[in-house]
Amino acid sequence: NAVPSAKSAAGTLTIVTAASAVAIEAQTPNKDQNTYNVPYNTEAGPFTLLLVDAAGNPTVYPGPILLTAAQVAQLISPNAAGINGLRLSLAGADLQMVTIPAGTSSLAVYVAAASGSYTPAAPRLLASILPTVAINDPGALGDASVTSGFSVTGSAASPQSGDSLNNVTVTMTDTNGTSINGAVTGTSSWSAYFSAADVARLSDSTVTVTAGASTLLGNSAPRATVTEPKSTQLPVLVSAVTTSANTVALTYSKPLAPASFLAGAANGFSLNDGGTLLPVTAALSAADSSNKTVILTLPVPFTIAHGDSITVSYVQGNGAAVASAVGNLVMGVSNQFVLNGN
Repeated sequence: NAVPSAKSAAGTLTIVTAASAVAIEAQTPNKDQNTYNVPYNTEAGPFTLLLVDAAGNPTVYPGPILLTAAQVAQLISPNAAGINGLRLSLAGADLQMVTIPAGTSSLAVYVAAASGSYTPAAPRLLASILPTVAINDPGALGDASVTSGFSVTGSAASPQSGDSLNNVTVTMTDTNGTSINGAVTGTSSWSAYFSAADVARLSDSTVTVTAGASTLLGNSAPRATVTEPKSTQLPVLVSAVTTSANTVALTYSKPLAPASFLAGAANGFSLNDGGTLLPVTAALSAADSSNKTVILTLPVPFTIAHGDSITVSYVQGNGAAVASAVGNLVMGVSNQFVLNGN
């Protein structure tokens, strides 16, 4: 599983950024992996902790990589014999761990070393250090996702017994760049839930599900992604806002059929003003050619004043059957907040 050693002339380092690092190696103060002799007990260095790609070329990793003093010692000398301290400068304090920052290829370290010969170990695969995360294919987001939400499951693991999993994050992003964070439970076996309201915020087309995992030490897994189609036809209420003292505009996620507003089909709409039910009539907005906006109008003498707490509800039945242009009935809502700008 080892990758070839990244050899470089002293003082020269060629960085290849086309591929992410897959392994880490230690180079001696001579910038190679040949045996390095320490004539007496002393602080020796700098040794270079170098990230390499699959071909052994120096490269970078997108996240920080944390290494314990024991791991560094094993890279400098396979059995770690003779390495008694780790520091970032000759006069620095001994450290329990060091970090190779995200986006950088190397870190110079010094060690307290006993006299002897030190031959660096073969490159160590990052897979033996960093956690991993995987997504189970959740399938397409259909109509059910805008009524009951959407769940994604997966797994994560840390290869180091002393560096257990700490956190898993899961997001969904649409083609417009809108990103939603899921509510995650579990770590090694995790589940992420996206509410119906979250799903409604994402545009139809495709969404990308991204999962990440981190450990107690702070190491991060290479992110896992899966792309799924999203095609939902149920019209969902996106926003509700007052447009005057006697009108409220409701914006839906899908075009609505004008014919579905005829003969009492809009009877299911109602407004509530601080506990008082207000009568309304409903019609598509003449100013919105997309047919996604419904205008609720209060008859005289009812009005909405500045500071009033307004909610809107829609219940199918009693002749109420507002539908999308392709015939799917509008989702009902109960006491949804109305932004009162009066």
